[in-house]
Amino acid sequence: MTDAEEISKIANALPLEWNEALIELKKDNSFSRFTLNEFVNKLEEHKTEIKMKNLRSEFENFKIKDDERIQREKEKNEVQNGEVKESSVSTNETSCSEPLCSKCEKSRSDNVKLLRDVESLTLESKNFIKSENDLKN
Repeated sequence: MTDAEEISKIANALPLEWNEALIELKKDNSFSRFTLNEFVNKLEEHKTEIKMKNLRSEFENFKIKDDERIQREKEKNEVQNGEVKESSVSTNETSCSEPLCSKCEKSRSDNVKLLRDVESLTLESKNFIKSENDLKN
C-alpha cells in the first residue's frame, strides 16, 4: 500500500473535528507527495496549534478575571477605608499599586511561564519538522 493510499484511509477515518486540518493540508501543493510520517507530523502540528490557541484563550480569560477580582478587592478596601472613588474595571493590565497576594502572584507567574513553554515547544516542533524535511530533500 502506498503512502497516498494510507493517508487517504487515515484521513477518511478521522473524526469530524479534524476536517478543518485536513482541508488546510489539502490546500498544500505538496499534499499529494506527503509521506505518511509527514502527514502525521502535520496533524500533530495542527493539534499543538489548537492546544496553544486554547491555552492562550484560557490564560487571557484567567487574566481578565484576575484583574477584575483585583479591582473588586481594591474597591472593597477603599470602601472599608472610607476612600470611595470612581473606578473602572480594566480588561487589560491592572494599574493597581497594591501587591497581589502571594498565591495570586504565583498563579499568574506560573501561567505566564506555561504559556511561554507552549510557545517555545511549538516553535521547537516546527523547527524540528522543517529540519526533518530538509534532511529528506
